Amino acid sequence: MRDVYKPLNRLLSQAVILRDGFRCRRCERGPQSRIDKSRGVVLQAAHIYGKGAHPAMRYDLRNVICLCKGCHFRWWHKTGHEAAPTNEVREWCEQNLGIEHMEMLDLIAQSTKGKGKPLDFSATWLMLETEIRRLTRTPASEGFSESPG
Repeated sequence: MRDVYKPLNRLLSQAVILRDGFRCRRCERGPQSRIDKSRGVVLQAAHIYGKGAHPAMRYDLRNVICLCKGCHFRWWHKTGHEAAPTNEVREWCEQNLGIEHMEMLDLIAQSTKGKGKPLDFSATWLMLETEIRRLTRTPASEGFSESPG
């Protein structure tokens, strides 16, 4: 059985990396980082509220930020995969995303914890593709590939 999440995860990562300007939100390293100009930096989508404990927030772009691989695993997940952000991560989020943003995510997390709403693959694909188009300003007629689902 193929992983139905794989194409959506790729779109989510693409949308988050585009939205966050091809830079790690924490250390600001990007593709042409001073640290390793030959390879650049691996950028990833990091969930503020974990997708395991909060499956309904998995593809909510408000719950995901762009982090480099180092920041994602050595800082974000330094105490293991969290259902909710650690105090250090939460403080960083409040300073960089805003207290109101975190309060909104708290409300969503409280109302959806452990509840995995059935995934509407087509609607999720369309939402992510629309956000990527908006970020790249690609006319809808040029679009992306057809949804594989």
